[in-house]
Amino acid sequence: MKLFLDECVPEPLIELIKSLVKPDHEVDSVANRNWKSKKDVPLLQDVARKGYDVRPILKDLEGASGQRLVLLTPRFPNTGWYTIMDPRHPRQGPKYWPR
Repeated sequence: MKLFLDECVPEPLIELIKSLVKPDHEVDSVANRNWKSKKDVPLLQDVARKGYDVRPILKDLEGASGQRLVLLTPRFPNTGWYTIMDPRHPRQGPKYWPR
């Protein structure tokens, strides 16, 4: 499994995550690649070029107007593994998102 962590993940936490995952899992991050402040779509395009599977998310985000939150969920048979939400709509945004 390959994990790519966004820049909102504190750098000390990245090292902790690396120490907790299985040895055959690869952990990389925006900080490690010096990709800080990159916009979401170009970042996801670069991440995809590095071999991470972001195609479904990228396709959904390219057509979005404004900010979106991507909630990753555990994979179960016959279920999606992510949900894209618009924080401007109370029913879509998470409870902790400021209004």
